Amino acid sequence: MNKRNKQQNQPLLTPTKEERYQQEIADLKAKLAYAKMENDILKKLRALRQREEKDKR
Repeated sequence: MNKRNKQQNQPLLTPTKEERYQQEIADLKAKLAYAKMENDILKKLRALRQREEKDKR
């Protein structure tokens, strides 16, 4: 029996409530960090556009 067949016969592990909770926290932190990054980019873009408009006048 090769290793591949041996691994397929093993049951999949299900995460415990604590592990699911910790994973959910990690996912939410990642989403928050991404949203903050997007917000910063949009703020900088707005500032650049305002400066560009000011320079045109």
